[in-house]
Amino acid sequence: MKNIITSFLIFCLIIASIIYSISTAKASGNGAFYMQFHDVGNLLEVTVMADSGKQTINAVGIGLNFPTDKLSIESVDTGSSTCELFIENNYDNDKGEYKISCGTPRRDVVGENQIVKLYFKVKDTGEMNMNFSDDTMMLAADGYGTNILGQAINSQLIIN
Repeated sequence: MKNIITSFLIFCLIIASIIYSISTAKASGNGAFYMQFHDVGNLLEVTVMADSGKQTINAVGIGLNFPTDKLSIESVDTGSSTCELFIENNYDNDKGEYKISCGTPRRDVVGENQIVKLYFKVKDTGEMNMNFSDDTMMLAADGYGTNILGQAINSQLIIN
């Protein structure tokens, strides 16, 4: 009887560890974030795009870092965003950080989608980097919140 109970407890621990591993694993998918740049008068327009490939998504979390000596955010436009619900949408020009966490209740968001447009004032010219932070994520509409982000493509700019 003691062996049966011990075997049962070991079996339960194995199952629990498998379930925990599946639920906490960071998936490496084919989802990607990238930026598009346009000169708009005296401002630099940066459009942050999500490309989920063929997988449906319903939430994103993006951190973007920029050089404070060269750029400062003047405004943020989410009017054409795929997102409908915004949990976080703020920036700190002193730290050179922008963060957005947003989603949609729809389950039909797939492929390339605009997340946000940022308008930067250019304070100085030269080379600069805009980088996605390590906590950037793209969540699948699979009921588990699986992070399918495969890459976040950072950008190097030269502004004359």
